[in-house]
Amino acid sequence: MKIKHVLVIAAAAGLTGIASADTVTAQYSGRFNQNINVTQVGVHNGDILTVTFDWTRLDSAGPGVDATLPMNFPGYCIEIGQTVAGGTPYVYEVQTAAMHGFTALQEVLLGRLWNSYQGAVIDPATSGAFQMAVWELAFDAGADLSSGNFTGNGGAGIVATSQSWLNAINAPGYSGGQAPISVLHHESAQDQLVPAPGSIALLGMGGVLLTKRRRLPNGK
Repeated sequence: MKIKHVLVIAAAAGLTGIASADTVTAQYSGRFNQNINVTQVGVHNGDILTVTFDWTRLDSAGPGVDATLPMNFPGYCIEIGQTVAGGTPYVYEVQTAAMHGFTALQEVLLGRLWNSYQGAVIDPATSGAFQMAVWELAFDAGADLSSGNFTGNGGAGIVATSQSWLNAINAPGYSGGQAPISVLHHESAQDQLVPAPGSIALLGMGGVLLTKRRRLPNGK
């Protein structure tokens, strides 16, 4: 699937760059299977199975092979309209958030979410809540699961947990830190949000509200 690139004003002093040509070959096993009910306008409406993706690399070091991701790493879906099969090798392009088309603020908020709450994923319900929050930040122009281009419809406890996390990372006084993130992109398989090593020194971004965020194209 083609992803439109958008111009992003850098908000970081020292971003860790990843070459667009670098690839990773990996396959996943899923854990914490959880059905949730969501709507992404024009893409999906209804129940959907979510998992925490546990990726294992199958490649070896060499030219054009990503040297940043570890042998094993977690991932979350950022493309509802595509699928990915467990136990199947995929060759992904490793992209920065900006290369994928995320705005600087989306990168900040996804990094905050990962830093503050990915460690809280301990069972199917929290895994579903985390995936729901990732989709809200990736697909919508706000952090409100009850309205907009993406909504979280059920189950009630999962939506409540996800919304509480979104509220926390978007609060003006947030001080929980930000994890660097990367994107695995494939033309015909589901794109993934994954952690990136290193650190990002962001300037002047704490307290920026989601209401100032631009809408992200859905990639269709």
